[in-house]
Amino acid sequence: MDRISCFCTPRENHYCDLTTRKMLCDPGQQHCLLVLKRIGGENYQTQFQGCWNWTITQTCPSEPGVCYNFRSNDDFVTCCCKGDSCNEPTIPVKRIPGDQVTGPDPYNRTHEKTISTRPLSPFSNNPTLFYAVALPLLLLVLLIVVFIFIILRRYRQAAHTLGSAGVGGSSKLSSEKQKSLFRCHNFFPPSLKMCFSKNRPTNDGYQFGATDGLLCRSCPPNGTPCVVCGKCLLAQTGGSQLVPQLTRPLLGGGWLAEDELEELSQICTKVRICSRGRFGEVWLGRLTQSDHETARDVAIKVFPAAEKKSWEAELELYRLPQLKHPNILHYIGVDKVTRDSTEGEAGSDRACGSGENSVIEYWLVTDYLPLGSVYDYIRVKELSWGQMLRIAAGMARGLSYLHTELPRTASQFPKPSIAHRDFKSRNVLLKSDLTACISDLGLATRLETGRGIGDAHLQVGTGRYMAPEVLDGAIQFTRDAFLRIDVYALGLVIWELMTRAHGPRDPPPDDDTTPCLPPYMAPFEAELGPAPSMEQLQLCVAKLKKRPEPSPRWENDQAFTQLWETVQDSWDHDAEARITAGCIAGRIQNLSQKHPPSPDDPARLLPSLSSTSSINTSASSAFSTLGFAQTPSAPKQSPDFVPLLALPSSDPVASNADQAAVIVV
Repeated sequence: MDRISCFCTPRENHYCDLTTRKMLCDPGQQHCLLVLKRIGGENYQTQFQGCWNWTITQTCPSEPGVCYNFRSNDDFVTCCCKGDSCNEPTIPVKRIPGDQVTGPDPYNRTHEKTISTRPLSPFSNNPTLFYAVALPLLLLVLLIVVFIFIILRRYRQAAHTLGSAGVGGSSKLSSEKQKSLFRCHNFFPPSLKMCFSKNRPTNDGYQFGATDGLLCRSCPPNGTPCVVCGKCLLAQTGGSQLVPQLTRPLLGGGWLAEDELEELSQICTKVRICSRGRFGEVWLGRLTQSDHETARDVAIKVFPAAEKKSWEAELELYRLPQLKHPNILHYIGVDKVTRDSTEGEAGSDRACGSGENSVIEYWLVTDYLPLGSVYDYIRVKELSWGQMLRIAAGMARGLSYLHTELPRTASQFPKPSIAHRDFKSRNVLLKSDLTACISDLGLATRLETGRGIGDAHLQVGTGRYMAPEVLDGAIQFTRDAFLRIDVYALGLVIWELMTRAHGPRDPPPDDDTTPCLPPYMAPFEAELGPAPSMEQLQLCVAKLKKRPEPSPRWENDQAFTQLWETVQDSWDHDAEARITAGCIAGRIQNLSQKHPPSPDDPARLLPSLSSTSSINTSASSAFSTLGFAQTPSAPKQSPDFVPLLALPSSDPVASNADQAAVIVV
């Protein structure tokens, strides 16, 4: 049977040809999918294109030339058409015969309309109406620009005078100067008046610097208004902590991350290629810094010029505030490199240049972890009970930290909640002490309060790790829905670890002995083979509700049985019934105390963690890894730490303006 092709969205499917924007569908598929997004009135733009991966075709037409709308709401229209390359945005979209449309009907029932992808303007035939609307708007914009210009001019004058007054290091200003300097505070909202208050004490030691910006300790704990006050304005809080200085980067958008390095091609070189992916290559690199005696190994993720948007998307997330975490891959910096293609892949890298044979590359540099991914490690090694719990807890903590939205504090900018959307064993790397680090944020998305996520795409990630609602195309565009998709994938990766781990009473594995566990198998490899199609996965996971089977050796092991219950709760078919990543981390911590590893377990040689786990919300401080001490000691409470699990004592962690809010898991 001939296979049809459909138009596709390149970023959402690695089988999509970038030149023709088409993909070849699986044998037996005769329909294509088209998702349109409303941009105003009856005007739509293309949101998603691809093959029809669902087995149900009753909602699809039996004749070509028309697209049946089987799902619609106020913002999106999803339809199905039949035939080769039929899912063009100009195809007529009609209701399903018999009124089998779900959701509100966007069409007039007296006659069917074709969705137009061309913008319709009410001013095209009425110039008078155009000028009547455009001229007042133009005048309003000019008034706003003039108003902003006057405010900035007055403020710059005040900042210049204030900075000049601080050259000598004196914090005492005459009353006349204070009145003139702080006159600008009347133009700003109340939250900003604290930056320039006339009631500041003169003997409090507050200093005003004469650098590029101002330094004040009265700024409110919301860094953005302080940036409006002056360029690179710093707000100093209690003690010696400072709100990080905001600096514009040379490449990319946003602000430089803490300790980020720029122009890395001058101090970083490629050594050898490690892997190739759909968005680029990963190289082992060597980084040489003047303040370090020896060079260190780094990982260089190289994006070609055609994948610049993928580079920018991942860079945007790594530059978010408070993203530093022991279980998230450490970001070092980026650079744009022009390479001479005639001198080999690793030769003649430079930060700028041009020529007929030059090739532009975009670098994203992170820490290099020689153990590789969890997938690479467990394929060739068996794990002890303690090693398996250590890796699983690290993954859960890292994912929980990504999912957590941290509020703005007196010393930190806010961190939004982040959904990874491609969580799998290949995207979790291992440090030398088996600390798990989540990597590859290329498909991740920010889930901020008040920010819509309606532009997120439907099917992204790796097929065998997709949740049933993703395979079924029934995703709810809410924050919790996206986080539960990650939790489903986390459960599959923990299942992978369990299949390659020994129990707490078993002797630890030895590299010199013969392997006694079954060889590694990916999720659903036993049921569907090594390369299942989307249609097979949809039938198995979404329709038949199957999950990877437990090993028979777990039945008589209470420790494995309890961990298996946690895995089942994480991949529940009902997304709303799934537990959170933080809850999984807490259960694993309790399991490690209830069923500790044997005395000769290799995990006992690793750094230990006190009995109460903590998530550190401070991006700059250290974080203890999971280990197993013979006598766990009570944790020392610190204002920079909050408990992952509820504290059993009646002495709660203190709360004030300089502390982070407690994370609820």
